[in-house]
Amino acid sequence: MDNPLNIPPLCGPHARYKSRNLQSQAAHQDALKDMPGGNTRSSIFSTPFPLTIASGKDGTVTSLEYSTRLLDHFNARIANAVSVAMACGSTFGGISVHKSAFAAGVCQRFGEAGVEMVRFANSGTEANMVAIATALAFVNGRDSGDGMSHRKNKSKILVFSNAYHGRVVTGGTTGPAATNLPHNFVVAPFNNVEETSAIVSALDPPRGNGYSRSSKGGLAAIIFEPMQGAGGCGAASKEFACCLRQLADEHSSLFIVDEVMTSRLGPAG
Repeated sequence: MDNPLNIPPLCGPHARYKSRNLQSQAAHQDALKDMPGGNTRSSIFSTPFPLTIASGKDGTVTSLEYSTRLLDHFNARIANAVSVAMACGSTFGGISVHKSAFAAGVCQRFGEAGVEMVRFANSGTEANMVAIATALAFVNGRDSGDGMSHRKNKSKILVFSNAYHGRVVTGGTTGPAATNLPHNFVVAPFNNVEETSAIVSALDPPRGNGYSRSSKGGLAAIIFEPMQGAGGCGAASKEFACCLRQLADEHSSLFIVDEVMTSRLGPAG
């Protein structure tokens, strides 16, 4: 197998890992029978196989081999809140007081960042799918105020190299992943202000004193991670983030900030 990055072989460490985690290996082999890759999402896989977690409490999770990792799981307050809510029933197929109260709490916490309303999703993947669909509908259906029709003109979604917004919205090093949703994705280099600005300008070329915002196939939205998870936990520079905000404003596009990784790091994300 090619090794273009010249990464040293891990035969020794892998052998020790396997010998110490035989139960996790067996559990992984069993999981492969029913789930592609033996998991619900590829982001939790690690070679040669992932540890299988048996339990978690406070700051510790325990694997089948009874080894531990320092993480925060089974917080007592959260567990109690879930128990109280479950005692009232679940999956009503209608509006519940708990859901409304939770939505109000989320909006209050992130209000400083401009969050006015919230739509709940089951995963980060689903949330980003809804965000992109909403952006396309909003940008192409709104009235610009200049008498020009913008309906069904903008279709391109800007993503970045090594981005991960869920299994069906990712950016490779040179282009969108083959497994992506059939949106019109354009990939720009992460943390590169000059090249990203040039790519966006090419999507909506300037005309006169402004941009050709009604050009067919123009930029509908930018989706961006302040810190890339799958891309190696690389943080965006303040200059790059501000540049994206400005580009979205200039081109009448929406700026989607994917904070699956970073929202917990500050009171308002």
